[in-house]
Amino acid sequence: MFCFLGIGATVLTTLLVAQSCGGCDGCLCNGRTLRSTDYGTTYEKLNDKVGLKTVLSYLYVSPTNKRKIMLLGDPEIESSILISSDEGATYQKYRLNFYIQSLLFHPKQEDWILAYSLDQKMYSSMDFGRRWQLMHERITPNRFYW
Repeated sequence: MFCFLGIGATVLTTLLVAQSCGGCDGCLCNGRTLRSTDYGTTYEKLNDKVGLKTVLSYLYVSPTNKRKIMLLGDPEIESSILISSDEGATYQKYRLNFYIQSLLFHPKQEDWILAYSLDQKMYSSMDFGRRWQLMHERITPNRFYW
């Protein structure tokens, strides 16, 4: 199943097309993701930009700035995050020392993110995922808010 994820409100609208694991919730199967900047006339493989050996597991788009995209690497292979501030034209890769289970974006501050880890820890980032700080441990799943 492929999901069409519209990104950006610019004149040249960007589309990300991701093969999903059964629903359009951002979860990616085998990292197959395509990008189009001409309303779907042509596509480029996103894997060419993030590295051929990078396996993607999840895609997030900032709710307050659609130009900002975050891709999570598959934690079973490498815990990493790929960040784009230009609708996916370029990416920067950052390795993580924890495994992200879910993210929560701040409703107004575009660079503020909470991350819930697989080991029930809460991390925060104030620079759109480039650096993370441990905030709390023993957090109940889905019980954290801004």
